[in-house]
Order: sequence, then C-alpha cells, then structure tokens
Amino acid sequence: MIMKDEREIAIVRRQLDRLGMSVAETDPAQLQLPPDGFDLIVLDADAIPIKSDGAMSCKINVPIIALIGTETPSRLKWLLDLHPASFLGQTVALRRPL
Repeated sequence: MIMKDEREIAIVRRQLDRLGMSVAETDPAQLQLPPDGFDLIVLDADAIPIKSDGAMSCKINVPIIALIGTETPSRLKWLLDLHPASFLGQTVALRRPL
C-alpha cells in the first residue's frame, strides 16, 4: 500500500487481511517499493506528489488499484499515465463495514 493516512491504512489493511493477503506499506513521499515480490499495489492518488515518477508502472509489472478522492484534472492525467488496473472511490473504498 502506498498511503499516508494511518486511519485509511488500517481500514484497507483490515479488508485485505480478510482476503488472506499480506500487506507491506510505504510512505508516498519516499515511494520505496518492497524488495521482495508483490502482486498488487493499492495507491492513494491524493497522497502522492504529482512530481513523482510517472513511469513507475512501466518499471513494475503488477496491477495498480488507485484510490481516488477529489482529484484535479492534472492529477487525474498523472494517475491515468500510471495505467491502473482499477479505481475505487475513497468514499466507498474506505467506508467502515456495518
């Protein structure tokens, strides 16, 4: 997970744990991908500076799930350049289960 907000990380981690997935976290400011293999990236589009490496998706060969909140057109373009496999709206993706 490339996310910054601890509350959001806890919510997403809980859901991924229920699916039996192991989770590694990284701070969006550093964008350090885990050295070991990984199968999926959950990326908070609000938390990553647009100046980050837009070619990240070309360097890795795993699907990206982008969590989208209220992005500006330039941020949406940057996000689309990453070629994410899927998008989730943060209001839906991070809602607490009933």
